[in-house]
Amino acid sequence: MVNTIDDIAEFEEFRREILPAIRQDMSNGMTAEELRTKYEAVVTARFITIAATSENESAAVAAGKDIQDRSSGRPKERKEIEHRLGKLPDQELEAILLSEMDDISGQDSDK
Repeated sequence: MVNTIDDIAEFEEFRREILPAIRQDMSNGMTAEELRTKYEAVVTARFITIAATSENESAAVAAGKDIQDRSSGRPKERKEIEHRLGKLPDQELEAILLSEMDDISGQDSDK
């Protein structure tokens, strides 16, 4: 019961103070990046509160992950992409290109 009352009080504070400030900043033309930067500390504090006080373990773990992602950044994902025609010799690529161009020209004359 005490946690529920604390949650309600916290939400009321958010609704009364932070939400109007965000709305004002948006109406003043702040970009999403500017809003994120300005309110980053508020979001981080909320995640820390959830991680430290939540009786729901999955919520606490998710909040902890969000804290870590925001403080140290997510690991970069690198993908190696290779085009299916990337290793063909220039002569073969030219032959494919000419064939495709012939197909396109033939379609135009069919119209």
